[in-house]
Amino acid sequence: MASHGLVTQVALSWLVTAPAVGASEDPVGVQWQAPAECPGATEVREEAVRRMGTSTRPVSADGVVTRDPTTGEYQLDLRLHHARGEETRRIRGTSCKALAEVAGLWVAIASEVAPAESEEVGTSATAVPQPPVLPPPAIAVAPSEPSVDGSKPQPLPTLPMARPRLPLRAGLRAFVAGEFLLLPQPAGLGFGGTLSLLGPRFRVELRGEYLLPESTAYANTPTTGGTIDLWTVGLSACYEPALRTVSFPICGGAVGGMVSGEAWGVAVPLEARDWLVGLRVDAGVMWSLLRYFALHVGVGALVPLRRPAFHVRDLGELYRVREFGLSLTAGAEVRFP
Repeated sequence: MASHGLVTQVALSWLVTAPAVGASEDPVGVQWQAPAECPGATEVREEAVRRMGTSTRPVSADGVVTRDPTTGEYQLDLRLHHARGEETRRIRGTSCKALAEVAGLWVAIASEVAPAESEEVGTSATAVPQPPVLPPPAIAVAPSEPSVDGSKPQPLPTLPMARPRLPLRAGLRAFVAGEFLLLPQPAGLGFGGTLSLLGPRFRVELRGEYLLPESTAYANTPTTGGTIDLWTVGLSACYEPALRTVSFPICGGAVGGMVSGEAWGVAVPLEARDWLVGLRVDAGVMWSLLRYFALHVGVGALVPLRRPAFHVRDLGELYRVREFGLSLTAGAEVRFP
């Protein structure tokens, strides 16, 4: 609805200020490049012709529409060639169809721009007032050139811009993980989530993860052992280059967490906890299916700088966190706004 209101407001301003002119056979030329989901050059030209009425002045336009894979917004760069020369417009919006309609409207407005010299009508001594010069998008309302007869200038047509793109967004991701080498068994499972601050080609992530318990026993006393689990919280900074709707986050940061152990095979079960501190690196692929939703797969490595160890009574060391751990993750991210 906002895009239709934008086009309507520009159209009303154009109808107030556009002068009456004669008919022309085919004064409009449009060159148009846009993503496949957008209207084409034919639709833009038809929109321009529909709004031009009986204008005879030739006008041409070159338009290029691009889509930001991170925000999902579209940007139109429009170059207009009319009786007074050339000018450019840059417009952003969430609807490619609305940008195509606005492009057609700007082409129609440009067709009403008269040459630099005022045209005379019949033998009248009063010159026809010059039509307004198209304003730059950043100016909301600007006065037109004063008419020859000294009448009050009319306001220029205005083009309300799309809501400015927010420089930052937020993301909330949930994932499952396959963990390797870190806990007692060669492979284990975990799950977690991230809260991310997203920007152009970068993100900052707060990550939490829990690794499900794994059991181990003494080699010479297999009836005695313990169950080990781990939770971690980490903060990472990421560089995230993008190609269309696919981005490639590469992250590095610090991790802290708690390793818990519970003994079994003894008369009185014992529990112990100790801190883990380490460094983490991750790399992944993020596929933005929609503006607000993306899928993610990734691989990561954790290097503990502090490696807790556990033992049961006086039987010696049962388990110590390993020097290196790997993980494979898959999840989905919701983004807002």
